[in-house]
Amino acid sequence: MKPTNTVAKLFSSISTLAVVAGAMAFNGVALGQTPWYTILEQAPNPAVVTDAALRQKIVASGIPWRVQDIGTGIEMLLIPGGTFTMGCSASNSYGCYGDENPTHQVTLSKAFYLGKTEVTQAQWQAKMGSNPSTFSSDPNNPVENVSWNDITGFNTATGLRLPSEAEWEYACRGNTTTAFHSMPGYPNGTNDDSLLGNIAWFEGNNSPFGTKPVAGKAANALGMYDMSGNVSEWCNDWYGSYAEGNATDPAGPSSGSGRVLRGGCWSGSPYGDRCRSSFRSLGNPAGSDNHFGFRVARTAFPSNDYDGDGILNATDNCPSVANPTQADCDGNGVGDACELDCNHNGLADVCEILSGAVTDQNLNGIPDTCEVSSVTRVQPISGPSTGGTAVRITGTNFFSALPVSVTFGGAPATDVVVVSLTEITAVTPSGSPGDTVVAVNGAGAEEFYYRPSCDGDLDNNGTIDSSDLGLLLINMGDCSLSLTTQQPQEPMIFPIEAAKPVSVKK
Repeated sequence: MKPTNTVAKLFSSISTLAVVAGAMAFNGVALGQTPWYTILEQAPNPAVVTDAALRQKIVASGIPWRVQDIGTGIEMLLIPGGTFTMGCSASNSYGCYGDENPTHQVTLSKAFYLGKTEVTQAQWQAKMGSNPSTFSSDPNNPVENVSWNDITGFNTATGLRLPSEAEWEYACRGNTTTAFHSMPGYPNGTNDDSLLGNIAWFEGNNSPFGTKPVAGKAANALGMYDMSGNVSEWCNDWYGSYAEGNATDPAGPSSGSGRVLRGGCWSGSPYGDRCRSSFRSLGNPAGSDNHFGFRVARTAFPSNDYDGDGILNATDNCPSVANPTQADCDGNGVGDACELDCNHNGLADVCEILSGAVTDQNLNGIPDTCEVSSVTRVQPISGPSTGGTAVRITGTNFFSALPVSVTFGGAPATDVVVVSLTEITAVTPSGSPGDTVVAVNGAGAEEFYYRPSCDGDLDNNGTIDSSDLGLLLINMGDCSLSLTTQQPQEPMIFPIEAAKPVSVKK
């Protein structure tokens, strides 16, 4: 069904288009390019980008050096394209592992933006509505306990991406070939393990154990912080052996069982061998751990090649004002083939929205099918394990025009009603006593506590037997209070948390 007044709200008049064009120019983006950033500094600061050759490359690209992503507030720095030697860099104390060889020449043909720091807990929570981190004492600590799959949801919601493994190592090295990147007094990097504490939080200098606020150590020659410690960072690639020979824009194997992790972390190596620029590790993409975090990337499109395909605008279909025969459904001067296409079906998002083929209930220019739901609160927080508790779920991106799935520990709820974009009512299914994750369309973090049914069968195995006796005294007060008030109560038993998947360790 076509959303009511969507066209009128998005493009009510020619003056609206003028405002949009003005916003593009204000953010340092020419007409025809999506204004995803605000320019903070056009040219690189020599005090930050200390390598003169790198500064020259950045200036020559004509692309802003330091920008801020509008949707997340994440500060990003331009990494110019170039060629480097990828692979084994031993330190004075530690050699390389087998998977760091063979060393090989890699060329990155396009410039890209990379987060100046690891994504923080505050940045994650602002977008996803919850904080999964273990070390949550400071919102500027890097977010951790996030799986590769979790990050896919974050990136879908923001238009950002993970760097490739080659992009990560290139940015980490910052034109160095040593085990550890540059630092004050060592512009060409160093192999001296005793100097690692200048650039990294790792087990050898991290007391008390845990993550630390980002940007607390020295940056490298590109202005990147914490590339060698704090949390290991997910990359986009499947993990596998390096291919023989030189490569251009490598994307890793086409399949695998684990995704690449880079950069060492706050624990696991007291002497920092895992913080070397070439060290590689891997993790189950569905697994999370308080050692795992990430930083975001985005391809930088030069002003004469808006879609970054290597074909200049004058001979390409971007922008359509330079090619009047090209389709331009919304009249914004950008060829439809160069507009955002979040579902990768070959049709520009804005064209699908305007035609009514997809809905955009929150009017943000992204089809509802591409949005990620999140759960931030469930009220009440507990109910009997027999089910039947009416709950109110609050969060984001609850779209009534789409099929909505609400589950408690994987079991579907009943009587689901989407009240608004931020509220759903539902009735709990039956479940086993203990905490269970509440999810909307597969995404959730808030938990609901199933109390014992208080009918004598406290373990819900269908029989009142000796196994119930051990729970009787523990749950007596809970059951008595529940029966008296008929209201869900706070839990009085605390189940042991299930073990989480962990990475494959060396």
